[in-house]
Amino acid sequence: MDKKDKEILITIDKMQLFSPSTFLKLLEYFKSVRNIWNAPKQTLRQCGLIKEKEINIYFDQKKIIEPFGIVKTLSEKNINAVSLFDADYPEKLKNISDPPIVLYIRGALNFEPKIPAIGIVGSRKATLDGRIITKEIAATLARTGMVIVSGLAEGIDSEAHRGCLEARGKTIAVLGTPIDRIYPAHNLALASKILTTGGTIVSEYPPGIRTQRYHFVGRNRIIAALSDGVLLVEAAEKSGALITADFALDFGKDVYSVPGSPLSLNSKGTNNLIKMGAKPVTRAEDILEDYILPTNQTSKEQDLSDEERELLSALITPLGIEKLAMQLNQPISKISVLISCMELRGQIKNINGVIYPSK
Repeated sequence: MDKKDKEILITIDKMQLFSPSTFLKLLEYFKSVRNIWNAPKQTLRQCGLIKEKEINIYFDQKKIIEPFGIVKTLSEKNINAVSLFDADYPEKLKNISDPPIVLYIRGALNFEPKIPAIGIVGSRKATLDGRIITKEIAATLARTGMVIVSGLAEGIDSEAHRGCLEARGKTIAVLGTPIDRIYPAHNLALASKILTTGGTIVSEYPPGIRTQRYHFVGRNRIIAALSDGVLLVEAAEKSGALITADFALDFGKDVYSVPGSPLSLNSKGTNNLIKMGAKPVTRAEDILEDYILPTNQTSKEQDLSDEERELLSALITPLGIEKLAMQLNQPISKISVLISCMELRGQIKNINGVIYPSK
């Protein structure tokens, strides 16, 4: 696809009139994006792929839309528009039945298909326990080189991104809003940190359009598609997060769920998922055991975080976890996460609760 065709494609996408499947059928019929753009109204009617109302709106939009103005806006806002026909379009997203025709991206293109990615989603009204376990699991997965994918929503999503960032990992935030609008607004600082640390923010919705309720379902579909597995933490019986699990199952992805109290309304959805076959997860290792990471991500020579260096320095002689936590003046839960991560990378050994440095 040449530059002119891509500009036309982005302009049509700005109208938000055609679903991905409808647009692909149009492209098959007309053979090129330019032919779609130049087709008279009668020809569009004859193809039988678009309703009369949509045809009328399309031509009304063509009269008032600034020709290719969206391309200028993207450039001014430093937004990258990657089409389904571009080489750098995410491979994992291509494999679903209705991939976004255009994906709008801010930040790095962290879509390496060989690097495992885990989607983490859950309740916006997360409990303290839910926030803690989410952050710990995301951090541990990120330290092994996994990419963390989530939706930048309040609650579990935000903690997944934060845990990944604290572990100096790469995270992808998928928006249910236009690419230039962060929602909720108080996550602007988190979004900024994602971008400044080499992360990615993506949306299938171009700048300047109005957010619709169904856009968030589309966001869930992209989270599931970009992930090799999806973990749910705290989801009520009819939580929107369960839609992400449904998409993951449809796409043949792994589905994981953190079990919760049967008395908690916030855990009914996640507990039901386990009943239906989702793998229960209480620690990151429950996920990691299902994936073999590339050797360059798991080598002993991988850069250590400051906390990991401090832990390694404390192991002049082998120590139990409790003594190690006391010596480092850190909570046992945090030390346990560090130990799990470093053990997976072969940097330490945990033998019956006694921690040894690897030779």
